[in-house]
Amino acid sequence: MADDTILTLTHATERDIDLLLIEELKCSPAFVRWLVQRVSDNDFERSSVTHSKRRIHNRREIDITLSVDGPFGRSVILIENKLDTPEQPQQAESYREEAQLLVSTGAATAVHSARLPS
Repeated sequence: MADDTILTLTHATERDIDLLLIEELKCSPAFVRWLVQRVSDNDFERSSVTHSKRRIHNRREIDITLSVDGPFGRSVILIENKLDTPEQPQQAESYREEAQLLVSTGAATAVHSARLPS
């Protein structure tokens, strides 16, 4: 007896979109280049991406962190995915704190942010 059940995605959550974006950022240099060009004039030689890398104020704050290495050092793009939730209290401050920490510790020469979808 064959199983004729077809699974259908009835809705997407923010985490679903996060995982799709991460897969695209891992597998598609063209997509990375497209995103980098929206926040910076720099080109990149290689990239890496992480999901929910850091917890700030006892909660997950940074949805996706894209690191790009290029001729001027490492740039980091902090990506906030807003699909079905409002901004968390002090979320902008958390992104600013993360950016300052990355630059002050030498982990990045520049930090940008992107909000998806916009």
